[in-house]
Amino acid sequence: MYNVVYLVEPIDFQLYWKKYKAPEDVPNTDGIYLVMSELDEESQTILDIGQTIEGGDRLSNHKRRPCWTESKVLGEPFLRYKFAEMPTSKHSESHRRAAECCLRFHVSKKVKLCGEECNKKYGREESVIIINSGSYKPLEPEYTCEGVPKIE
Repeated sequence: MYNVVYLVEPIDFQLYWKKYKAPEDVPNTDGIYLVMSELDEESQTILDIGQTIEGGDRLSNHKRRPCWTESKVLGEPFLRYKFAEMPTSKHSESHRRAAECCLRFHVSKKVKLCGEECNKKYGREESVIIINSGSYKPLEPEYTCEGVPKIE
């Protein structure tokens, strides 16, 4: 008997980030969000990363909101939000989750994020390449996560 290994083609994401001062300013659409504490453009700390189908509504009512408030970095008094749209017409929920997981895996090596998913390992089947543009800092310009092949 032989094992069959399924290799999945890498998924390339071009994420264009926009910055918002309040959750209600974030569009109510599908995408990836960052929550940060901030003093100014030079002093920003990522507190959380997630994916959603309802942008601003999700951020306004998120169960991790207390963690965001408690985790603000001393000297960075403002909560700010960044959002990259990933419309369902182009990206499945699985794709959004892969992008979220890859970003959380890399960022959690540098800062403690609210929530636990994907912080210790990427662990998904899909390999992912993320290219960030727009107002993406303090993210890196690019991230890559290698998928775990499915063996049957």
